[in-house]
Parts: sequence; structure tokens; C-alpha cells
Amino acid sequence: MARGPAFASAECGAIRVFENRRTKQGRTIDVAFARWRAEAQPAAGAVFFLAGGPGAGGGSVAGDAEGWASPLRSTLDLVVVDQRGTWFSNALHCARDVEAQPATGFGHIFDPAWVQACRRLLERTADLRLYSTEFAAEDLDDVRAELGYAAVGVYGGSYGTRLAQAYMRRYPDRARAVVLDAALPFDVKVPLSYASSAQGALDHLSKSHPKLQAEFARVLDRFQAGPIKTFVTPPGQSPVPVLMSRGDFGYAVRGILYRPDHLDQLPGWTARAAATGDLTPFAQRYWERALAFSRTFAMGLHFSVLCSEDVAFIGNDEIDAAAARTFLGRYVIDEYRNACALWPVAPVSAEFRKPVAVAVPTLLLSGAYDPVTPPAFADRIAASLTNARHLVSPTAAHGSVGGCARSAALHLLRTGTLAGMPDGCRGR
Repeated sequence: MARGPAFASAECGAIRVFENRRTKQGRTIDVAFARWRAEAQPAAGAVFFLAGGPGAGGGSVAGDAEGWASPLRSTLDLVVVDQRGTWFSNALHCARDVEAQPATGFGHIFDPAWVQACRRLLERTADLRLYSTEFAAEDLDDVRAELGYAAVGVYGGSYGTRLAQAYMRRYPDRARAVVLDAALPFDVKVPLSYASSAQGALDHLSKSHPKLQAEFARVLDRFQAGPIKTFVTPPGQSPVPVLMSRGDFGYAVRGILYRPDHLDQLPGWTARAAATGDLTPFAQRYWERALAFSRTFAMGLHFSVLCSEDVAFIGNDEIDAAAARTFLGRYVIDEYRNACALWPVAPVSAEFRKPVAVAVPTLLLSGAYDPVTPPAFADRIAASLTNARHLVSPTAAHGSVGGCARSAALHLLRTGTLAGMPDGCRGR
């Protein structure tokens, strides 16, 4: 994987750590990082940026250094770390052939044969039980020490908020200030929450589009006879036929709800599908997302983290209630459970899933339309923190730091205090 243009002005390096941080024996792996130096040297400190997923890697947040966070570079270094198992840190990456064969991306989120092949491939160079959130937090602190910072600010997005919480719990004196954008609590069992959170986002969108619920129901009715033939169009090619199941459709809608620009188009796409059966916009978004994941997303890390830290805690008796009255139903939950049944699962203590209770200044950010980490999740996290604020962007979906909350995030990361923080969003 190439670093890409976002890293053009960064200094790149790596530290070497034991894959098994407990025994400190056996295989070692590199943990890669990139640093953008502050304009004024010596820097007043640093801010570390943690990617989502789990599995996205540092490349997904590198643009922040020259984007919303660029004003911090006047006095602070900005640092991106590839979490163990991503990008240049022994990536647990298994590509799928969805570019050449788009139809293979449909029918399953995680095809069992592909999951088994991925495991066999990755076990040649990794013990898949050792790619945990806690080990990643310890890696982060080794990078901090290597670069010479006494304490750092931390920005985490999506799953990166859970890694940030693990870091601040383990090293409260080394986390100067923390921003949790699209916050994921430890006591939420991913993906058990996915169906209700996605339904909540769709219901919220329906408040401003009164016909959406009825038209959406008519689209779902079209799947009663089974998968529907539709088309995707790869760049520079003719349309390719694919079969879209109801599960594929639901998962496509969930992905569309991630992005505010697609939110605006969803009611129109749904109305057309209800009237004519045209599912091409949904199939295209579904395929484009699958293609992006196949190219850069470390799905092996995704499984290693979530299968052990979340899916293993889901009880059979919880699933039907979690999926009831949702357009996704059990589909995503069952896809994860079936994949995790084929993946090595590391033991995780119940202590790991307890809320974080520290005094680190923390800003939590939520989007009102978030289909994955709704504002209620951030409220749960804030309840156990002693120095926290929660801002909700009324127009954002999954990730809101670039909008009305930007000035607040910059203030906290620059000053290390919530005092005097501007509030451009609706506060909680």
C-alpha cells in the first residue's frame, strides 16, 4: 500500500514491538507512524489521530493533518499511527475480487469460504489472537515515548474512540485531552446494536421526509420473492448485472446513512425504487463501499478485534429483541457471528467492557443522523467521565468534527481544557 499524497509533508517511521506484548517473546512487528511537525519548534506537544474500523489504518485520518486539524500545526506536532494489523503495521489484509467480478460482492457481507481463506493466509505471518485494542493502546504509548512527548492530545473517530478510551484508561496521566468523534462505548456489543441504530437514523430522516417510511416499506416488499436483478457500473465499463438480496439492500442503506451527502439523496432513490423497482443507486453504493474496503481495509484486524471483544459477548437470547422492528433484522448480526465462528477468538476479561472513569478533559461529538454510534452512546460514555462535554451536530451523520464542532475540538486539543470552549452545536 502506498502512503499517498496526504503524507507528502510528513516524517514517516516505525518502532518494533513484540507481537505478544505479555510474554515479550517470539515474533516482532513494526508499528508505523507519520508525524507532521509544528510550524513553531520546539513544538508545544502533539496530537495523535486514531483511525476507525477497526481496520481502517492511519491513511484514513492522514487528511486531518491538512484538513480540519491544520490550525493545530502552528504549535503542535500531529501524529498518525497505523494500529497493529493495519497498513504498514503488519496489515491483516485480505483482498476480494469485487472489482473484476462485482457480483461476488453480493449475497454475503462475509462469505464463509473467503473468511476461511483469509484466516489461512494471515496465520502464516500473524497470531490473530494478539491484535487487540489493549495491545494497540500499549503500542501507542511506545510511539509516544519514542517521539519524546510527556503527554499527548488524542483524537479518535468511530472505533478510534474506543482505542482512545482504552488509552486514557490505561495511561490517564499521558492523555492531555481527548476528542471522541462518533463515540463507541465499551459496553455496547457490536454488531448487536447495528440494526436499531440504523433504524433510528432512518426514522430521524423520515421526520423531514414524510413519505419515506411508506415508500421504504414498499421497496422491502419487493424482496418477498427473493433477490432482485440490478446493475453496477465500474468506471469506464458497461453496467454489470448483480443479484441484490434484502440483506444486501439493508446493508447498502446502512452505508448510505453514514454520509450526509448521500442522506439527501436517499429519499429520492427510495421513491424511485418503490415506484419502478430500480435498485441501481443502492447496488452502486453497496459495490463502491465493498471495493474501497477490499483495497485498503484490514478485515483480518476487524475480525480479530470485534470477534473477541464484542461478538463473543452476544447471547442467543439477545438477538431477536435487538433486531425487532428494524429494516436490517438479524442479517448483519448473523453475518458477524457466522464469520467469527471461523476466526480465532482471544479471551477478554469482563473488566475490559466496563465504562472508563477518568478525569481527562474529554469532548464527545455526535451526529444526529449517525446510523452506527447515535448520540445516546456518547451520553453513556460521558456519564462515567468527570470532565466531559458532549456536542451534537444537527446535520451530521457518522463523524462531525469537520462541521459545527470543529472550533470546540481545536480549542480542547490546543489548550487542554474545556473551559472557554466555543459551542457551535447543540450542547448536551
